[in-house]
Amino acid sequence: MRAKTVGVVKEDRPLGSFLFLGPTGVGKTETAKVLAKVYYGASENILRFDMAEYSGREGLERLIGSVSKNLPGALTTAIKNKPASLLLLDEIEKATKEIYNLFLSLLDEGIITDAFGKKIVCRHLFVIGTSNAGAEFVRQLVNRGISGEELQKSVVNHVLEKEIFSPEFLNRFDGVVVYEPLKPDDLVKIAHLMLLELAENLKKKNITLTLTDDTAQKLAKDGYDPAFGARPMKRILNIVLGDLIGRAILKGEINEGDKIKLLPGEGKEEFRLEKVPVA
Repeated sequence: MRAKTVGVVKEDRPLGSFLFLGPTGVGKTETAKVLAKVYYGASENILRFDMAEYSGREGLERLIGSVSKNLPGALTTAIKNKPASLLLLDEIEKATKEIYNLFLSLLDEGIITDAFGKKIVCRHLFVIGTSNAGAEFVRQLVNRGISGEELQKSVVNHVLEKEIFSPEFLNRFDGVVVYEPLKPDDLVKIAHLMLLELAENLKKKNITLTLTDDTAQKLAKDGYDPAFGARPMKRILNIVLGDLIGRAILKGEINEGDKIKLLPGEGKEEFRLEKVPVA
């Protein structure tokens, strides 16, 4: 990526391209957001397309446009409007053969052509494809103690053997990254980061939120689901904690300048607030 940035290697491809493989809720999309922030200044600079929504017969037409219907394509229009962005292709394994061919051109030549014959330059994009394909196989390998490079090779061989992706398609990416299921320590670290973000948001309202390790551990425990990874944590943060703090502010129990402590409650997804006396 550094070589491309400074022009050492060929510049006729996107800035970077990676395929992220692994179970749901392990951080694939969050990694994409970080890359968008690093390369384009903000995590919002993402053009996100869920390939499950384009798996039908008209999927390609919806992406590149239609001459007969005189409709522009969603993908080609998005790239034209924001050519320097991170292109996130979720559930990429659900793309049709025609769409795969489109992406082959994008990844190999840095250009795609819309339905009207206009070439769309994609060389300033950072392309990330995500897939849950092989997720159960990843879990099986991890449970057997396989990790690192051995895990990477095994998973790539698995998706090739099952013909989920072709060698031609995988080779177009700069790299394939396999994500392991989250461990308890990982979940607590994620909980800490989420709670710190909540504290930063409250700080803008001149409210100081003090966090405890017990709170992070409870959020990690209550917010983990084997099927969805750490995603339920965000739901607890936004809905449960957001509602708890929001109600306290609306009732006047918390005001500007206050210091509060977020503590774990007794039941599942239960938390409580404690006002900290100002010295």
